[in-house]
Amino acid sequence: MNCWKKRRRCLRSVLATLDIDRIDSILSDFRRFVEAFNTSAIPEWSVVLKGVQVARSLQQVLSAEHLQQLLDFSLVDRAQRRLEDFLSLVRGLQFLQTEQPGAVNEIIAELVKRTKETTMMESNDLMESVDDDQSFLQALTRRLAAYSPLRDIEFEFAPATQETNANIGAERLDDILTNLMEGMAGIGVKHISIATRVASGHVEIRLSSRERMDPATFDKRRLDLYNRTLGWLGGSLECSQQAGCTEFIIRLPALESV
Repeated sequence: MNCWKKRRRCLRSVLATLDIDRIDSILSDFRRFVEAFNTSAIPEWSVVLKGVQVARSLQQVLSAEHLQQLLDFSLVDRAQRRLEDFLSLVRGLQFLQTEQPGAVNEIIAELVKRTKETTMMESNDLMESVDDDQSFLQALTRRLAAYSPLRDIEFEFAPATQETNANIGAERLDDILTNLMEGMAGIGVKHISIATRVASGHVEIRLSSRERMDPATFDKRRLDLYNRTLGWLGGSLECSQQAGCTEFIIRLPALESV
């Protein structure tokens, strides 16, 4: 019983550190502001300014050390980059001038490798660390990391034989691919095929599965966001259906060298 009390104390300490209430308060405040905008004559520029305020507040919360330790670092990084993209858009698409071209085959190979590097924890790891908050936090972080949506996915990667240098940064492409694959895993897919090829001045990335997928189960707003982002970089995202099979196709401008 004493161990359970210590465990609850550690959990309360972790939740307090994460400041979940503040994140909820920031998002709730912005939601109320948007609802008021939709039903009143609030000037459009005020929504942008409010969005900037919210983005900066969330950036500050997400930069907390304990939150980055506990949550999936890839998830936190993705959230931070989306917030920074929004601020960049307000400043005039500045990220288009700072994007560093990447080798698509290498980026995908590293992504697939990372999904298989998760290690399982012993069942008593949390109980053994309840006497120290930092040790408990580290053990909980490792335990949560072991339950990545992609952990049990079987990957098949068929890279193009040509160079696949493209006009997109490694982190941005990693974000988009990870989100698409997590979406596929979320609807029950157990096998994901990834193939690249170079044709007509573009590098193509094709995501598909042996299992049937219904495109309607994917968040359309998120897919539209990826397509717009890729469009700013000269690329595109397409969802194709043939013979009952669904395939995501990403096209990026090919570069001769990185």
